[in-house]
Amino acid sequence: MITRSITAIAALGLSGLSSAHAQQVLAERPETVVRYLQNAGYRALLETDDEGYNVIRTGIGGWNYDIYFLDCDKEDVCHSLKFQIGFDLPEGTSLEATNAYNFNRPLGSASIDKNGDPWLEWVVSTRGGLTKRNFDDVIDWWATAVRWFEEDFPFPDDSDKPGDD
Repeated sequence: MITRSITAIAALGLSGLSSAHAQQVLAERPETVVRYLQNAGYRALLETDDEGYNVIRTGIGGWNYDIYFLDCDKEDVCHSLKFQIGFDLPEGTSLEATNAYNFNRPLGSASIDKNGDPWLEWVVSTRGGLTKRNFDDVIDWWATAVRWFEEDFPFPDDSDKPGDD
């Protein structure tokens, strides 16, 4: 009788964990990231990049950006997400402007490519899972970082602004 009670209690506890786990955003389960973004009203397409890795194509604030999967083990189970956006500026930008962004803005890391175009990336761990509320916060902070990036690296004319969300 005691064994059955312990088994029943354990089963209830585990079913609660699996239900909570099913509602979490996990890099190890890319469909959870896609589902969250789509349920929040964003376009989100899970694709494979040129090197065979998963990438989510999405957008925010009128800009296209990608989410890559990092911190992967030997079985290609990943535990972190890398948000990445790049601006193809007609005149490019300078190393000084990029360094100023990194010094003055507390989120993300800016760099420039060989054409002088600015890029922003931010890595977020999902190890152990992120709740919807946690991921809401991640997306809100990413939107803020993209807005700062747009302010610091503006297009000459907003009509040339690529992408959509």
